[in-house]
Amino acid sequence: MYKWIVVGGGVQGITITSYLLKKQKVSADKLLIIDQHAEPLANWHRCINTISMPFLRSPGVHHLDVNPFGLEAFAKNNELDDSASFLGRFKRPFLLLFEEHCNCLIKELSLKKSWKKGLVEPINQSAAGWQINMKNNGTVEGENLILAIGNNEQLYLPKWAEAFKRVPRHPFTTFLTLLYRN
Repeated sequence: MYKWIVVGGGVQGITITSYLLKKQKVSADKLLIIDQHAEPLANWHRCINTISMPFLRSPGVHHLDVNPFGLEAFAKNNELDDSASFLGRFKRPFLLLFEEHCNCLIKELSLKKSWKKGLVEPINQSAAGWQINMKNNGTVEGENLILAIGNNEQLYLPKWAEAFKRVPRHPFTTFLTLLYRN
């Protein structure tokens, strides 16, 4: 049984796994990342390369590492010129710098060892936590579950959760609160 299962290997999924591992909330052998793609951030890379933007829209403190200034430190440690690595007063990172930082973080944390390619089907609560069924890829169990699915994925709410759709909150807040409480 895994201590943590993260469904989704995009930006949010890799950010939370980075936190869990770096803050020693879990060891790599007790962590599982399930994603329909073969590699971490695969869909993000596909989308970002489609629009071919040179700099990100977010400031340099928005990245996947725990340390908010980790991207700046990465640029300095690799002897990259600050003026060529970041744009403007908000220090928007150069896309290639951001991608290299992501790749190094994924390698440093050995995230591919915790990776399982698969499509999640029904998720059921069990006595010990959560049972995740994957299409053509078996079943896994974990104590804790994080749904880090992107806006391209369709979240299926079971009948008992339909009433929560009418609560005036962010669509995922109530569902994630229920997952956390259970």
